[in-house]
Amino acid sequence: MRRRIFRVLSLGIALLSPSILPRMSPVFAGGGIIYPGKGVDDIRIGEKLSPREEAGLKKSGVTVTRRGGGQVASLRLSQPTFSVAVSLVRIKQSGIADVVRFYGKRDSELKPGRIILRYPEQGIDFEIDQVNDRVEAITVYSPVSPKFSIEQYQQRRELLQPKK
Repeated sequence: MRRRIFRVLSLGIALLSPSILPRMSPVFAGGGIIYPGKGVDDIRIGEKLSPREEAGLKKSGVTVTRRGGGQVASLRLSQPTFSVAVSLVRIKQSGIADVVRFYGKRDSELKPGRIILRYPEQGIDFEIDQVNDRVEAITVYSPVSPKFSIEQYQQRRELLQPKK
């Protein structure tokens, strides 16, 4: 009897193994973890999505922007079931103070009724409603390297050279 239970459990575990099953993301259940500059759960920036995955994302409140080759360029999330991995900033629950506390002050863009805080070095933007001071949407994309002036590059090179 024990052997039979063990076999059934072993078979069940083997069938549920990620290598056997097609990729199923918690995003399809209506929520997930946002990784700045990387993606949401196992949906990554720069990969191609199947029509089934894209349909699941749309149902979950995720807008996908694509690059020329059909790869994901950015993901815009607007459902309150999403939260950022490290800072735990949540859509419709966190405010501008939470974003600034975790990510620092940044230049902001003002739109009618909205403030957009951009963090291109980290690959994440926050859209905040001015009236109720809540994060309305989060956009995730590939991080952008900051551009330094020639003087900053020279200073950096001098700091890295060994002293004699």
